[in-house]
Amino acid sequence: MVGLALAVALGACSATEPSAPPGSTPTDFGTPPSDDRSPDPAESPRAVVIDPNLLTVLPATIAGLPVTESPEGDESAQTEPALVKLATAAVGAVAVDTGTTDLAYALVVKLRPEALTDSTFRDWRDSYDEGTCGGASAVVGHAEMPVAGRTVFIGTCSGGLRTYHVWIRAKDLLLSVSSLGPRKLGELLLAELHP
Repeated sequence: MVGLALAVALGACSATEPSAPPGSTPTDFGTPPSDDRSPDPAESPRAVVIDPNLLTVLPATIAGLPVTESPEGDESAQTEPALVKLATAAVGAVAVDTGTTDLAYALVVKLRPEALTDSTFRDWRDSYDEGTCGGASAVVGHAEMPVAGRTVFIGTCSGGLRTYHVWIRAKDLLLSVSSLGPRKLGELLLAELHP
């Protein structure tokens, strides 16, 4: 599923300058019905709007590195089938030290009302971790820990990459972060979230 996290994160390593945020406007894309009946809104495809305003939940910098919007993450968020079912909006962000292997890729998701349950949150984490780690066999561990008063779910990949997931229920936000490197930028990012 969300193998985009690793691809985006590793692609960010080669970036030297952040791109300007895309000027997207909310749009609802529908598919015309194939017969005379009206389409069921629950069956209609939905678009995930890229909303750079969601970046305000993230710190502007971590460990002296700027946290910037990720156009690659934005593009992937709009086409991820599982995300379309959960989200009204999303934005990708990245912090990377081009001189080392340290990076963090974050996906901030504005959830549809009541779209996420404990069960679907667990499914999301498992699927994200498998996609990021390269398959279920490459996921070598799961853990939980408190970070800044929130429960963070952690996945560990065989190659050292870690994933972090936080559901901020009061704001209908979901954050999934992929992090690589000894500085643990993912943990630093989550420790400095804006309330």
